[in-house]
Amino acid sequence: MVCIYVRKTKKIDKQKTKEALTEIFQNKLSLREAKEKYKKCGLKRSRLGYLVNRAKEYSIDTVVFKAEFTHRQVISDNLENMLASDLLNCSNMFYGLSSKSIRKLAYEFAKRNTLRMSSSWDKNKEAGKD
Repeated sequence: MVCIYVRKTKKIDKQKTKEALTEIFQNKLSLREAKEKYKKCGLKRSRLGYLVNRAKEYSIDTVVFKAEFTHRQVISDNLENMLASDLLNCSNMFYGLSSKSIRKLAYEFAKRNTLRMSSSWDKNKEAGKD
């Protein structure tokens, strides 16, 4: 017998989340008041607090309103595709690189593009295994 998954939580509405953030930054609502007003949209206080901190640190335009777990991603998808095409080009020219040298290359790539990276990258002078 097949078990059918039923979602227990609501998906976060991106538009309502942005409205909540703008109201908080315009000092119309506190964090707790915004949570109460927008809780029907699936917005919890902890998530709203996280988004407020991110918006204060960077700007409200750069805040990602959905949980994709890419907030710790160092190299964006576009830059990663550029790096991968260069590595494939090297491979096609029979210039094979070990995984260690590729990790060092990824570190140098992130450093030259001034990307935010983990302190372990700076300490080891190479990217992590993932």
